[in-house]
This record gives sequence, C-alpha cells and structure tokens, in this order.
Amino acid sequence: MNLRASGSPAGLQLSLQYSTDLYDAAQMEGVLAQLELVLRAVVERPGIRLRELREACERAAVERRTTRARAVEAGDLEKLRRIRRPKPAGGRRDQI
Repeated sequence: MNLRASGSPAGLQLSLQYSTDLYDAAQMEGVLAQLELVLRAVVERPGIRLRELREACERAAVERRTTRARAVEAGDLEKLRRIRRPKPAGGRRDQI
C-alpha cells in the first residue's frame, strides 16, 4: 500500500495505490474514510488528545453511517451520491 499526500491552496489531495491481491476497493475506501475522519478532527481541534480523537472519529463514523442508512431508507439517490466517495480518474481499481 502506498499513500501519497500533496497540498495546494485548494486543499489536501490523497492518492492510494495498493495490491488488488491483498486488498479490495471497499477496504481501501474504508482506510481513506477513517483517515478523512482523523484529519477533519485534527483540523477542527489541533490540540485534541489521542483518546478524544478516537472518540470524535467514532462519533463521526456513526453519524456517517446513520446519514447513509436514512438516505437508503428514503430512497434518496442524490444524497447517496454526495455521501459516496468519487471514483478515481480512469476507473482503476488499484488506485483510490
């Protein structure tokens, strides 16, 4: 697995390359989702303690799952599209 990050005035861009023999796209999307939760929490509270960070990430993950479940129940496809991560350019399965 190879995670690269680059910063620009527009924000942080991440790319992830991985072996499809070891991981599938869903697993890697989960890794990126967890990383996003951590980064958002640290940006919101730069002095956050590790224990608080874990709790904040767990709360955010529950909120995301709840939002997704409600959208599924309501059949709100547009909301689901906004929740889902965009597919990588070129549609490669080994890069997110």
